[in-house]
Amino acid sequence: MAFDLKKVLDRKRDAEWAARDDFAFRWRVRTIRLLIDHVAAEDPAVPLDRAPYIAMVPTADDEAILTALSHALAEAGRPVPDAVLAAWFATAHAEAEAQLRVQIGRPDPAILV
Repeated sequence: MAFDLKKVLDRKRDAEWAARDDFAFRWRVRTIRLLIDHVAAEDPAVPLDRAPYIAMVPTADDEAILTALSHALAEAGRPVPDAVLAAWFATAHAEAEAQLRVQIGRPDPAILV
């Protein structure tokens, strides 16, 4: 029985890519969830459901989601300047990463030395 180092390294690489992709997806979803929660906390009178925005994560980039959120807030009578929304997004993005690193660890690959 021969040991196939290439096969082992390929499996390791695939597992690491899957872990990074999973982390990136969870990071985006958690960022949007935290952002929506922050916006809702700023003005509880504005009804805001986070499900439509989280559903956009697999198909839209962050700018499209922020634009949709900005339009929804404007239609609800609470326009938020783009700079403020971007600042809230940056805060949510950093907080989401910190939470995920505590919850599931680092997505960085293990380096064989």
